[in-house]
Amino acid sequence: MLKTYLQSLIESVFTNKKKYIGQQAFPKSNGWININQQSSGEYVAPEDGYILFFVSNTSSVDIHSDNSSNYPYSRSALSTGSTFIFSSTIKVRKGDHVRFDFKESAPTVFTFIPIEGS
Repeated sequence: MLKTYLQSLIESVFTNKKKYIGQQAFPKSNGWININQQSSGEYVAPEDGYILFFVSNTSSVDIHSDNSSNYPYSRSALSTGSTFIFSSTIKVRKGDHVRFDFKESAPTVFTFIPIEGS
């Protein structure tokens, strides 16, 4: 009887929190930070979140974080003749250093998006 009671108590505590816990990884709808739009440099993530960028009129982009091998990120590139259009989202943790080099031009969008749980 005690075992059944304890199991029921544990399930009620953790089962009801699954949805709440899962939502903590979603981007916040406010608090986005525009990063200085320059061609190269470094940005330190102030909290857990995502780096989003969009750049056109460039031939290549180099962007990575300290832990980019540990976190998935998406990227896309579109060729328009000899010029590429790049966009990407990179997941970062608080304190990660994100180094970037946009070869020919600065990005038109370069933003840090915190997550709800931060």
